[in-house]
Amino acid sequence: GGQTWTKAAGFNLGAQGPRDNRTWGMSRVYLAADEAVLPGPQKIFQWIVTAPAIPGDYTFQWQMLKEGVTWFGPLTPAVTVKVR
Repeated sequence: GGQTWTKAAGFNLGAQGPRDNRTWGMSRVYLAADEAVLPGPQKIFQWIVTAPAIPGDYTFQWQMLKEGVTWFGPLTPAVTVKVR
């Protein structure tokens, strides 16, 4: 896109599979307060997730969004995580 991504502008990585789920302990991964991702470069998000306590198969999938505006860009691959 043509916009700089910042936390203040509402750019986040959001949970999918299903949308806005809190399966992994959060539904958003935020940019750092002082971070600015210029148009063109890639951004790699790294964070710690908490697996669900109840055994089962869970979908781990994410997508970028601008809060209150739109979801955009490709979804990450849907990975099935088996909790035992």
